[in-house]
Amino acid sequence: MHILIGGGSGHIGKLLTSYLKQRGHKVTWISRFSGEDRITWQQLRWDEAPKDVEAIINLAGNRWMERPSMMQSTNFQATDVIERFQTSRWFTAKTCALYCKERAEQGNPLKVYVQASSTLYYHVNQETEDLMDVVQ
Repeated sequence: MHILIGGGSGHIGKLLTSYLKQRGHKVTWISRFSGEDRITWQQLRWDEAPKDVEAIINLAGNRWMERPSMMQSTNFQATDVIERFQTSRWFTAKTCALYCKERAEQGNPLKVYVQASSTLYYHVNQETEDLMDVVQ
């Protein structure tokens, strides 16, 4: 099976890629940058993904503008905003969902689509601390 993985360069993505390849699956990462065994988010959005893809597992996504101080930085540039948006959880999930919908409309639906994030699991930050306050 040919599987696209968003967030393949992250901790879970790397482990999942290794696991799937060991079992004979072909894996292509969805990334900000194109390269060997990679396509960009823009390529996915414009239906330029490999035609033999049968599954998408999206583990990608940061929190949009997660650091308020980011915009106050002297090194902050417009390209920083674009890059953060294009890798946000909302954008990556929406891009994958639209791709799945378009494939189904073309009569070639994907067999599997998984949307997941480990951000709250692995990173101790204000968001996780706020969540823990609510749970307790």
